[in-house]
Amino acid sequence: MKVKSPRIEFNLRVTLMAGLLICRTVPRQGVFQADVPINARLQGSGGQLKRGNMQSRRVVLCAAECLELACTQEGDEEIRVSNTQTDERIAYGFLRFVFGLNICFHGLSRLLGDHQAFLAYLNKSLAPAVLVPKAAVPVFAAVLPWVEALVGLLLLLGLFTRIALMAGFLVMILLMGGVTLAQDWETAGLQLIYCLVYFILLTFLGRNYFSLDSLLQRSAANGSA
Repeated sequence: MKVKSPRIEFNLRVTLMAGLLICRTVPRQGVFQADVPINARLQGSGGQLKRGNMQSRRVVLCAAECLELACTQEGDEEIRVSNTQTDERIAYGFLRFVFGLNICFHGLSRLLGDHQAFLAYLNKSLAPAVLVPKAAVPVFAAVLPWVEALVGLLLLLGLFTRIALMAGFLVMILLMGGVTLAQDWETAGLQLIYCLVYFILLTFLGRNYFSLDSLLQRSAANGSA
């Protein structure tokens, strides 16, 4: 029987060794009879000793078969867990890549497009927000595209993913503050979807296997080993 899991193979070896030890130590039927002389016992115990050995071997073989069945079931369970884990990693990588593409192209389209048109759009959208300083709008319009392009690119590559997600959260806080002060509830509702995606990506960051972060960690671990 070929067992791939070292833990299962170790348990199997221990059980078989214990079975062999039982074969050597368990008293055989008819061997220990206090009322029979030793010579008579030795001469007459051959068949009984053989039968005792056969019974012990059957017990060991039965135990080995049960353990083999348990190992097979445990191996199948490990395969199912492994497949599920792989699916979760693929799903996370797909969501991170698509979301990063969205954020990155938000920034690139504004960098390559008409900056004055974007500034005019922000001034119009934030006009009802009396608590937003008018002097802060041009600064925000100049910085936002660069931040979006950088955060989106990092998410695309899976590089510094945690930092990129935290930066994205900060941007969403600023945007949500602006649109709610302007009482633009429709846009605020749409931005909640972005907040939810950021939440999912940060919460399940441990599934970020298909990324440069994971590749660099594995390379560092192999180098230190």
